[in-house]
Amino acid sequence: MRIDFRMRLSVLVMFSAGVTLTLAHATQSDDVTNPQLSNQVDERRSLLSITKTKRARGPLFVEIPVAYVFGLGTPGSVNYCSPSVRASNSSNIAVEELVIGIEYSKAGIAAGSTITRFRSIKVQQAETRYFYQLPVTDCFGLKGQASVVRCVYTGGEDCTKDVQIIGYGLIPLQPQSK
Repeated sequence: MRIDFRMRLSVLVMFSAGVTLTLAHATQSDDVTNPQLSNQVDERRSLLSITKTKRARGPLFVEIPVAYVFGLGTPGSVNYCSPSVRASNSSNIAVEELVIGIEYSKAGIAAGSTITRFRSIKVQQAETRYFYQLPVTDCFGLKGQASVVRCVYTGGEDCTKDVQIIGYGLIPLQPQSK
């Protein structure tokens, strides 16, 4: 037994009309006369006020906990130091983009520089970037001067002031003086 297409369409139209009338009646009811609806409206308003308020922001940590020496150590193959730059998001907002510039020095002499770009660092997560080649044969005694080039939360807010440079690890970092 097949149901005619027109019959299906008429049932669908009647159902839609019933839903529309029910919704129209529910939205026209007075909030003051129905305390349950009034409470739901108040809850929605308070939820909106919570989501619209500024969220407390936390720090974003940048450090170099590890650095590796690469190279064969044979004549013609030069060793180089490769720092691993890590950014940890301790904030409660995801970071869309973080760009850090680092100038390295060893015993007061320039030893290279890197620029590191992190994208989409989720809340309570850490990202690490590897494989930089500094023109020094070992990593010991290196120090870094770091500056925040750009930092943006996923909502578009600037997070430059929330970045904290960490002064421990294999290559201690210090904020670059301006």
